[in-house]
Amino acid sequence: DYRYEEAQGYFTPEPVEWYVLEIKDGKAFVVSKTLLERRCFDSRYSTREDLDAFHAGVPYHFDGCWADSEIRPWLNGEFLNKVFTEEEQKAILLSEVKNDPYCWTSIIGEEVVSSGPDTKDKIYLLSEKEAIKYFGDYCDIESDTFQSFDFKKGEVVPEQTIQCGTLTDYIITKYDMNIFEDEWNPWASNNYDYSLRTCGAWDTHTLVITPRGCFDSDKYSMDSEIGVRPCMWIDLNSPHVTKVQ
Repeated sequence: DYRYEEAQGYFTPEPVEWYVLEIKDGKAFVVSKTLLERRCFDSRYSTREDLDAFHAGVPYHFDGCWADSEIRPWLNGEFLNKVFTEEEQKAILLSEVKNDPYCWTSIIGEEVVSSGPDTKDKIYLLSEKEAIKYFGDYCDIESDTFQSFDFKKGEVVPEQTIQCGTLTDYIITKYDMNIFEDEWNPWASNNYDYSLRTCGAWDTHTLVITPRGCFDSDKYSMDSEIGVRPCMWIDLNSPHVTKVQ
């Protein structure tokens, strides 16, 4: 319930809103309702020479994964301390974060891309499997290339848009972003790509959810600035959790 957005210009800070994805054993798994920031998964991704070698077929390995990423300590440090008071942080549980490999590579017979070792975190990003679990078939699609958007065509908003990352005026202004008008799916025009913690088609890329609400495994390298949508488990029995009817 902390006010995240910094007051600047005509903006006043607004409370962070959260979707409750699951309630289990006195705990709640939540994800931010909108995108809260725009950052790189890991800005140390590579040099231009590394990229040229990679695309030329020269063996190259970047050990990019959630455990070693730059965004992980940022979420559990600067972000955590800015969004929550010390008392509120006591309600956020230290979670066993399982980092499964990207599923699609094994389905189509390619080499499985590891997402690194499991970790323990208070704040983290959704994984591919969690996105499928909580968002269902609306998200369980590889990319724009592999699907027809039959259930999202035209001006009719789909039945479910919770998987989409919505931009706020604050982020648009802070990063001087030009909003892409999606003529095919107008309802998605105010959405933006956001990163999952699962590696994409290569260990140089991060799996993302696009403005239309589906997966894309090779759209962004890890040093690209895209949306951040944090998630966490909270203790519902904590005196620092306010229950809203």
